[in-house]
Amino acid sequence: MLPTIEYPGLSKYRVDFPAGHTVFTEGDDSRDLYILIKGSLDVLKGAQTIARIIEPGTLFGEMSFFLDAARTSTVRTATGVAAYRIPRDHIAAFLQEFPDVVIHCVKILAERLEKTSSVLYGLKELCDRLPDAVVICDRDGRLLSWNSTAEALYGIGRTVAEQTPAEMLYADPEAFRAYVRDVQHHRTVRERVFALLSSCGARFVSVSATLLFDGHHQVRGFLSLSRDVTGQQVLARRYRRIRK
Repeated sequence: MLPTIEYPGLSKYRVDFPAGHTVFTEGDDSRDLYILIKGSLDVLKGAQTIARIIEPGTLFGEMSFFLDAARTSTVRTATGVAAYRIPRDHIAAFLQEFPDVVIHCVKILAERLEKTSSVLYGLKELCDRLPDAVVICDRDGRLLSWNSTAEALYGIGRTVAEQTPAEMLYADPEAFRAYVRDVQHHRTVRERVFALLSSCGARFVSVSATLLFDGHHQVRGFLSLSRDVTGQQVLARRYRRIRK
C-alpha cells in the first residue's frame, strides 16, 4: 500500500469515483496513470470482465501512460473508488517530486513482468508438447514464434530465422500468400496442403490458421497449426496412378 501520510503532496492527484463509473474506455486516447487507494474496479475487454482490481497501491492505465498508446481495455468501478490520477504531461514533475512512489510503481511493474514471463514460459512448454507445429506470425506474415515441432518440421532456427516471411517455408510462396489472404478475409480457413522446401525429397504439410486480434479488435497476426502429411500424399498419388 502506498504510504500516503508520508506523501501529503499526492493529495492533489486524488480523484473519487462512484460505483458504476467508467474511468476510461477501450480505445480511448487518454494517457493518465492511476494508482488505487481504496475500492475495487473491473477490467473489461468488450463486454467481458477479464480482471478485478482490489489491492491498494495497484497501478492501472499504465500501458497507455508509459507507451503513449490508446487504452487496451475498459476500466469501470465496481464500488466507490479513491485513486491517484497522474496526467501524462505531469510525469517529469511527478518523477522528481515522488521518487519513492516511482520505485513502488517500478516494483509493481516488475512483479507483473515476472508473472507474465512465467505464463509465457508455461505456454511455450505446453506448445512444445503438442504434436502439431505451432507458428505465430505478425500481420505481415513474418515469423514471430514457434514450438519445437515447428523447428523440426520447417527447420526454423537452423535454416530459417525470426522475421523471415512465412511464405518462404513453402515451395510455392504465392500459394501460401493467397492462403493468408483468405484467412484475413474469412478469419479462419479450413486446412490446406502445401509442399515444403526440402533437400530430402518431396514433403507436404497440412496447415490451418486463425487470426490474432489486439484489444481494439485489430488484426495483429495469425497462428497456424501444421502437421506432416507426406505419407498420406504419397499414398493418395499412388492410388490415383493405380486408378488411371
